[in-house]
Amino acid sequence: YPVGDWQLKLTREGELCIKGSQMMLGYLGDPTQSKINNGWMHTGDLADIDANQLVTITGRADRTININGEKVNLDRIESLLKSTGLQLKALAHEDDIHGQRLVIAVEKNDSAHSRETLYDVINQAIQPWCHGFEIATVERFPHNSRGKVDQCALEKMILTRRKYD
Repeated sequence: YPVGDWQLKLTREGELCIKGSQMMLGYLGDPTQSKINNGWMHTGDLADIDANQLVTITGRADRTININGEKVNLDRIESLLKSTGLQLKALAHEDDIHGQRLVIAVEKNDSAHSRETLYDVINQAIQPWCHGFEIATVERFPHNSRGKVDQCALEKMILTRRKYD
């Protein structure tokens, strides 16, 4: 819930914007203050706001890709695919035909049964968004110092492998 005199709104794309007296004046070293427009700070979070002003963060705007003109949020895809019980991450790679292409990364120990499971779930849950995708198998997901999957390192692993496969 917003506190104090915070005002909330969502952009057309679903990005959460906030405004209020507690708002910072800008980012250090960012003379353009690109995240603040007309007093509204664009948080970069995608959200839903219910009738009681309860905010639910649904993902990050920077994890939204464009496939054939359709906006696809990778966090939402990962959420939909959690039902498979597989360890996976949704990524994007540039594609000459579609603009960007969805890549589902799975760890090698899950890959034996993952292909059929992922195709079933994706075709039922997100088919309207997805014009083809690929499954990339890696030995193990790299993790950062906090124990979370290191997204950048994972993308580099997959990109490096694609260059030599």
